[in-house]
Amino acid sequence: MAGGGRSHFTELKTDPGAPGLECLLAEVNKLERVRRLELPADLFADVSEKLVDAWRARASKEYPANLERMKPPRRLTLLATLCPVRQTEITDSLVDLFIQLVLKINTRAELKVEKELGGGAEEGPR
Repeated sequence: MAGGGRSHFTELKTDPGAPGLECLLAEVNKLERVRRLELPADLFADVSEKLVDAWRARASKEYPANLERMKPPRRLTLLATLCPVRQTEITDSLVDLFIQLVLKINTRAELKVEKELGGGAEEGPR
């Protein structure tokens, strides 16, 4: 987490920005990092769902500096509860970003075609 840049944890918790290629690639990078952890789906199978939810809520509110001060078992437990949820959320945001980008490209293409054909000033994008 050192090095003056934003920590992976901070990055993991951020929501995507405005639709664009840079944002899409940043979300893909986040997703790849989470997937590289290869956390087993049944990691917390023997722990109550209520307790896992409490750990996850705590992890999402922690500052990176607080996590760094924690002993590894506690820090890793909190992060392990957060990562699967964030993986799902990041995947959902990637789908949304992709759809928004396709719509943006489609709108630009329609406007360009309408402009080249000499019409479309009355109608606008659909």
